[in-house]
Amino acid sequence: MEDEKVYLKLHPSENAVLQASARVYSGYLAAGIVTDDTELELIVRSVDIALRMAGIIDQRVQCEDEVM
Repeated sequence: MEDEKVYLKLHPSENAVLQASARVYSGYLAAGIVTDDTELELIVRSVDIALRMAGIIDQRVQCEDEVM
């Protein structure tokens, strides 16, 4: 079976969530709790955590180009 290439072009906000999710997930890896059975669940949980963090930041921080 040949390897299929996947092409992605993430928007900056998607890339930011990916980076945060990867950091959360790496914590799970370092803690040794990732198994074949828990991998998908922990990836989803990592993304959910990153999205919650982004939402909280968006609510609490006003950027220069945002008008109140």
